[in-house]
Amino acid sequence: GYLASLVPPLLTVAGNAAGGPWALANFAFSFVIVALAEQLAPRRYSNDHTESATLPNLVLGAHLALQVAALVSLWLGIRAGALHGWALVGAIFSTGATTGSAAIVVGLELCHRRQAAWRWGSRLLLATAGNPYFYVAHVRVHHKLVGTPDDTTTARWREPLYSFILRSAMGQSRDALRLDAERLAKEGAAPHGPRNYSVGSLLAIAGLAALGGLISGAWGALAFIAQAVLALMLLEYVNYIQHYGLTRSRLE
Repeated sequence: GYLASLVPPLLTVAGNAAGGPWALANFAFSFVIVALAEQLAPRRYSNDHTESATLPNLVLGAHLALQVAALVSLWLGIRAGALHGWALVGAIFSTGATTGSAAIVVGLELCHRRQAAWRWGSRLLLATAGNPYFYVAHVRVHHKLVGTPDDTTTARWREPLYSFILRSAMGQSRDALRLDAERLAKEGAAPHGPRNYSVGSLLAIAGLAALGGLISGAWGALAFIAQAVLALMLLEYVNYIQHYGLTRSRLE
């Protein structure tokens, strides 16, 4: 069943290559068809698993490859003229939907892994989402402080969604930069140099935007940034729903 998670990035790659109304294929699938299926399909409550990690890891690896393909297809579609006007808007929404609902989710899984290769995969996926904070802030702040006033990822009671998105993104960015600076200072390294995860991620994000610009001009760079903003909003929207109104003291 988890192979179905590959449908959105595959639709994104195909839609970006075809252009025209097909550029909206994944956006329509993810936000219309899947939403209807969740309401109409019978519920599954089983938590079946397999002793072998081979197939699950192959699915995760496929997401890594398909996320790269989704961005490249976006840039090549712009360069080939298949994506312009409303088709480009549709492609940005479809690509952002893949980045926000697939790449970030897989990046979340991989940032908890111990193996270096998987953790670098997490960093790559989060860079494609334009996210310079989640890798550090999620594990070192949110895991420990969820539901407390010190966790900016926890939405407050009656807090509006869009003010939460801004507060959460800024707070996690600040926490990630500070925590990695403290780690590097203890190691005797430059606290805010390229080894700082947030600084390195910002450089990687800028590099991806520049790559989009080299492949397909200014529209390629702008399309990358736009899909990343959509992905960030999807991530923080999920945070808003999952933790809305939770409260506890740090002693609980």
